Order: sequence, then C-alpha cells, then structure tokens
Amino acid sequence: MGASSSAAIPVTPASDWAPYVASSGIVDHIDDEGAIHFVADALQNTPLPAPWIIGTGESGQRVFINTRTGESTWRHPLEDTMQSLAELYQKCAPLSRQHRATMLSGIHQKWDAEATEEYGKWRTVKMEDGDKYYLNAVTRETMWENPASVFLPGHYMRVKAIERLCNQGYVNGLRGRACIAFANCSLDREVDDESEPSEWRLDLGAPETPWVSCA
Repeated sequence: MGASSSAAIPVTPASDWAPYVASSGIVDHIDDEGAIHFVADALQNTPLPAPWIIGTGESGQRVFINTRTGESTWRHPLEDTMQSLAELYQKCAPLSRQHRATMLSGIHQKWDAEATEEYGKWRTVKMEDGDKYYLNAVTRETMWENPASVFLPGHYMRVKAIERLCNQGYVNGLRGRACIAFANCSLDREVDDESEPSEWRLDLGAPETPWVSCA
C-alpha cells in the first residue's frame, strides 16, 4: 500500500484511538466500552517501538510503517500488548480497590522482571567502521535498533496502564464515558479526583546506559 510517513510521531488523542480499538478486535466484547477506553488511553502517550513510525495511507487513513523493511500495515505493532491490557482490565476492574491493588502489584513485579530479563540478553557489538549493532546472547538474533527503543514502549504502556487501574477515580470515570462511534467521535476525558500517575524508571543495566527512562 502506498503511504507517506513522518519520523515525528504525532500525539494522538485517546478519542481518536477508541474507534480503532473497538473495530480491531483487540477487545473480545465490543460492548465492553470500559476496556476499549482503557486500551485507547494506554495508546495515547505510548511511543511506537523502533523501527515503526506512523504514516498516512492513500485514502488518508493512519498506517504503521516499518522503516527497516518498508512494510506497512493497518495493525498497530503493539496489538499483542493491547490485548493483554484489555484482558487485565476485564479481570481487575470488577475487584475491590484493595484486591485490585494487590493483584496489580504482583503483575507489575512480574512484568518488570520479564522486561529486565529480556533487555539483559542484549549486547552491543561495535564494528571496525565505528558503527554498532545489537546481539541477543541467548538466541544470537541481531538488530540495528537499540533494544530499549524496541522493547520498552510495550513495557511502558503496561506499567502506565497498571498505574491507571490503581486509581479508583480513573476506573469510575471509564464506566461513565460516552458511547463509541466507529467514525469520528469526541470522548470526554475522565473526571479524576486523584493525582496523576507518577513517572517511572526501570533499572535495566542497559547495553549502553545504566538507566533507561521511558517517562
């Protein structure tokens, strides 16, 4: 498919992502609007993993372009992560605040450990011409992109989503949002009487830097 693209990723409102989430099958039940809004909110401020960028298709629709291979697709490269977040919401939202917080704390620790383990497998390899690539010491897979820019956007999305689910005002606001249209729509933002989720850092012992910040 023909597409134009830009290296700059636009900040897309959650109201623009909600119809995409609703029509893509990411959420099992199309009438579960809370889950749809939850995933749309997670998309709003999450950077695309390298080497993906957002482009515009021939008909003006949003497409995702792999700058390394030239592949273009309508499907977001983090759809697997979005599906896991939809399932997380469906499991956690009905719980009491205390039970939800306990469950999310364990999931957060598990996801942090998985991200740290995956990132720790990668090594920086410098070539004679001064260029460098990255090698997975376990699988021997190689890539040009820094592993932080490939793997951390998905982890960032999950961590920020957990923070939102811990916020009772946010969860209550999801349940009261307007219906989703599959074309253009304007969604009211949640009313939240609690503070915004804090920024976070993940200590990863990176191939190049000891700290990687996705905040």
